[in-house]
Amino acid sequence: MEIRDFDLHTLSALSYRMRTCEFGGTWNPTALILEFSGVYGWGSQGNGDADFIAAIKAAALEVLHVEAVVFDFREMSYEWGNRIWEVLHCRRPDGDTSLPVAMVISDECRPGFAGCTKMVPPMFESLEQALRFVEGPSREYLTDLMHGID
Repeated sequence: MEIRDFDLHTLSALSYRMRTCEFGGTWNPTALILEFSGVYGWGSQGNGDADFIAAIKAAALEVLHVEAVVFDFREMSYEWGNRIWEVLHCRRPDGDTSLPVAMVISDECRPGFAGCTKMVPPMFESLEQALRFVEGPSREYLTDLMHGID
């Protein structure tokens, strides 16, 4: 028997920052903002990066109660690698429906994502635009949920 240490950073050299945005108002919907920076590996060399993003996303969604997710990739260089497409979809805790998702991009990753627009969430130039995009569906979901409970 051999016990070894494991650190998620062995999967990827990417860095991350996790934040939330509360929209306020009735039922106060909240969005998770996941920022990633660094160089995403090209092709299959990015598989560890995709696994790292998936692990961070899964941990955040397990402990935070949010109604939407925004991936901020403005500081991440991305050229190609289809494994990332799988991690950009987010399910609600019930597993039956998807959370609203958006991406924030820059010149660092725009060319890479440009060729796969049908495979990735809507892309925006600013965090504010992405948050506005997910705010409406977040409010709608909570309104429907709360009316179903009444």
